[in-house]
Amino acid sequence: MEDLTLRGKTISYFENINLAQVKSVIRAIAHMHKNVLTADPSLWRGKFLKNQTVLADVSNVLHSMIEPLIKKSKREGKN
Repeated sequence: MEDLTLRGKTISYFENINLAQVKSVIRAIAHMHKNVLTADPSLWRGKFLKNQTVLADVSNVLHSMIEPLIKKSKREGKN
């Protein structure tokens, strides 16, 4: 991904965004999706295997915490 620190802009909650800006953002996102979906698999396949099981490992850890959390919250047996 490209670093947009120097080119990006943040807007406050109360600033408005106009239709041209919305269209520009949508166009950029569509272009990014097109590039990802049409990328040659030989460029990326097999390169990101190191952390592919992180989410599964985290879910196993979280699953082991559910029962103690329910007991501590005094909601055991309640729906």
